[in-house]
Amino acid sequence: MDKGILYRYFSHTATEDERAAVRQWVESSPENLKLFMQARSMFDATVLLADNEFPSARLTGLRVRRIAIRLSKIAAVAVVTLLLAYLARTYVFPVEIPMQEITVPAGQQLNLKLADGSDVWLNSNTTLRYPAMFTGTERRVEIDGEGYFNVAKDKDKPFRVMTNEGMIEVLGTTFDVEAYSSEHSFSTSLIEGKVKVSRDGKEYLLHPGQRAHLSSDGGFAISEIDDYDSFRWREGIISLKDNSFPEIMKKFEKYYGVTVVIDRDDLQDVSYSGKFYKSDGIEYALHVLKHDVDFKFERETDRRIIHIK
Repeated sequence: MDKGILYRYFSHTATEDERAAVRQWVESSPENLKLFMQARSMFDATVLLADNEFPSARLTGLRVRRIAIRLSKIAAVAVVTLLLAYLARTYVFPVEIPMQEITVPAGQQLNLKLADGSDVWLNSNTTLRYPAMFTGTERRVEIDGEGYFNVAKDKDKPFRVMTNEGMIEVLGTTFDVEAYSSEHSFSTSLIEGKVKVSRDGKEYLLHPGQRAHLSSDGGFAISEIDDYDSFRWREGIISLKDNSFPEIMKKFEKYYGVTVVIDRDDLQDVSYSGKFYKSDGIEYALHVLKHDVDFKFERETDRRIIHIK
């Protein structure tokens, strides 16, 4: 697949035919999905870099290519530097490493690889704090928001994810955690491996296909995962399953970086199931939703506020 088409797909400037071609290509084989995710990871990184260097301009195709080339060169040097630093700190003179912090703004996702080789996808409005290298007897990170972790195995150094509502401990596994402190929420879903979640001195062991979430008594409730499509946000897919209308609008706010004001009380109990490609944009998603739910919407001049009427 041509990278120019993929970058237009990610930046919401692709034509309808190009979007259809990308979807068909991605869904035709697991290898194409892998290539798609790699291209998305590079695009997300270039966008974050461009936000710092060109805050008032959108990326052009040439600028994306130039930044991508520059980023790949920096990444190659950074990998070698981090590896040497990791070996030196761990085996020569281990010291406490200060935490770094990265925040993903609304409407974006980001993929990064930690010093131990663990792969992390961060969703919109998510902050991750992590060390440049892991020293000592554990690998500890802190997250406020949603992340999808594929943890590198190291039986001698457990991987711990700290959230506002509890801790997750693993040795090597794949799982999703959603813990936004602003919403006082917590849930973690185990895809493969084993994890242990703890809160207020109580521990719970999860097996693949299980999910832990906050219960009414302040502890964790364990249930079976009934919708694996909800983890496809890494692919740019917004999955809904019997979500209420207000819940859907909250998702749209997170994925599109807008504010949605619902001016009608009678939509509170309306629910909907379906999937949307984030690249199609919020107006397309709202038009599709209108086929099943009776409402109108207006977008304010600055385009950041949408009223549901």
